[in-house]
Amino acid sequence: MAALLFDETTSDVKLTFDDGSSLFAHRAILASRSPVLKNLLFGSMRESGQPTVKLAGIESAAMHCLCRSIYCGGFGDALDLKEGKADLALHVAKAADQYQLDVTEDLEELIEDNMEVPEYLAVLKALPDVELGPMLMVVKLSSIAKVADNLEDCSNEALARIPSRLLVEILRHPEKVEWGGSAAASGAGGES
Repeated sequence: MAALLFDETTSDVKLTFDDGSSLFAHRAILASRSPVLKNLLFGSMRESGQPTVKLAGIESAAMHCLCRSIYCGGFGDALDLKEGKADLALHVAKAADQYQLDVTEDLEELIEDNMEVPEYLAVLKALPDVELGPMLMVVKLSSIAKVADNLEDCSNEALARIPSRLLVEILRHPEKVEWGGSAAASGAGGES
């Protein structure tokens, strides 16, 4: 499958994006993983059967990651990016939710193994204030856990930029509640 990834010779659809970039793909492979893409590529929609399909509102880097996951089982070289991992995680999660793709393990790997505290904070700051789909929820919960685990590395200024509803979740994270409870208990014991 990896040999087919982005192969112009064997592809039967060219995906284009708002930024002018494009990716070559295979309708059957995309449709096998996503009911939304199946409907888009094979259903009654105007794009069905067209050699080029525009995916408006989807970042090309996000679709690059999703195609890598569909074809190869992981995001691969997209994780080699030095900057922009917070944006990438959000864009991939948004696109995965839109196309009903489950890339939970890949998103968790991106977040847990390739991001630092400032990127987790950037994710939380940029999360939309609407009901989140399952992949955006993975990004949210993973980022909350990472910030809660590394709270001592977060400046007050950075934490102040996070919506208060998310700060509450960070402070209520199970490990922080236990830590806070232990600290409160030892503090109370020290005062006696």
